[in-house]
Amino acid sequence: MLVDKGARVADLERSIRKTAGDVLKALKLFDVYSGEGIDPKRKSLAFSLTFQHPSRTLKDEEVNASMAGVVECLEREFGANLR
Repeated sequence: MLVDKGARVADLERSIRKTAGDVLKALKLFDVYSGEGIDPKRKSLAFSLTFQHPSRTLKDEEVNASMAGVVECLEREFGANLR
């Protein structure tokens, strides 16, 4: 995700957790990049999200809907864009 340099990772993580709900079992920031190819006022954050239901296998549609909700939330709340 591309976000403003001033965006705090903790705030993004909180929004991701709230939006993804109970099936989000793990959230990890695994890369931060700013430099060549990125607007100097922005930074790129890469997150790994792991979804798991306690008693059944999640369907692709469920995970895709959750991911779409997360992206929409980050776009709305932080002006984020997918990179």
